[in-house]
Amino acid sequence: MAETALTNQRKITVSLADLPPAPAGKIGWPWTEASPELPAQMLNGQPWPRVSIVTPSYNQAAYLEETIRSVLLQGYSNLEYVIIDGGSQDGSREIIQRYSPWLRYWISEKDGGQPHAINKGLPYLTGDYFNWINSDDLLAPGALAVIATAFVENQADIVAAACVDFGVGEEQVITNAHLSLDNLLVWRPGTVYHQPAVWLRRKHLLDCGGIDAQYHFVFDWEMTTRYLLKYPQVCYLPQTVARFRLHTASKTVSQAEAFEAERLKLWVRLRHTLPTRKLRKLCDNKLRQLNWLAQLSEMEKNPQGFRLFRAMKLAGLACFDPIIRFTRMTAGAIKRHLLNQYGQLAV
Repeated sequence: MAETALTNQRKITVSLADLPPAPAGKIGWPWTEASPELPAQMLNGQPWPRVSIVTPSYNQAAYLEETIRSVLLQGYSNLEYVIIDGGSQDGSREIIQRYSPWLRYWISEKDGGQPHAINKGLPYLTGDYFNWINSDDLLAPGALAVIATAFVENQADIVAAACVDFGVGEEQVITNAHLSLDNLLVWRPGTVYHQPAVWLRRKHLLDCGGIDAQYHFVFDWEMTTRYLLKYPQVCYLPQTVARFRLHTASKTVSQAEAFEAERLKLWVRLRHTLPTRKLRKLCDNKLRQLNWLAQLSEMEKNPQGFRLFRAMKLAGLACFDPIIRFTRMTAGAIKRHLLNQYGQLAV
């Protein structure tokens, strides 16, 4: 049976003293530190706009409370926060219940996965600006004030900032850059897309059709291509607004091959459905490129026959589609096939 709660929207600023005490041994943000409460109005005299956040979650009790506190302790009063739990049995529901007085809505019941959960949360939101925060990720201190100010001052369709990857190896700052539909379709050099630091206008997202739940791994990328098609104005910020946790159970780490397979499926669809010939051709070129890279990989794995013959075969295949296939990678493969084990050219 589902557990759920719906509360009236209240403009309140949550403090450390309001929330349950941090577990023993937990210190720093967002356990024993909070963002300072913001002034009642922005610098331009306007009230702070409403910001809406959904956290989809399933069996993430190890991280969920930290995520919740990083959202609630922003010092931002005009916030509505929804948590959609997929029927967790690991203590997540108990965590959500402890923080339910500060949630707009929450539910714990079986669902269709992360994109389905985000879509379930959208009808309960009324804010101007929106993002989802996964239950193992965090908002950075003061993030909501930075995002809201950027939207108001720049009248942008998207605000794209920086995100810190952490949890595996050294922390790395990833700063979004060059977000356009063309660039995202083919991942041109310099294009950086990191969803936790990409914020949208909620009404624009709904106008674009929300999240397509048929995709489980690349739904954020697919949604952003639809969004940019209609709403292309991006404001870039250097500030870090989110922290993206890498761990062995996260989809990004444990299911990398599934991401690539689903991205390929999406490119095939977009090649036929994008509204202009130029955009469809970009997808077609990308698919031809991926096909050629797969062929190169297979030939590298199976070095059968004389080296000179393999090099000639590669060069001949490249001639069938020179725009796509004559690349530095192809040249390198030809060179490797021409060299014998002593590094001399084969004769």
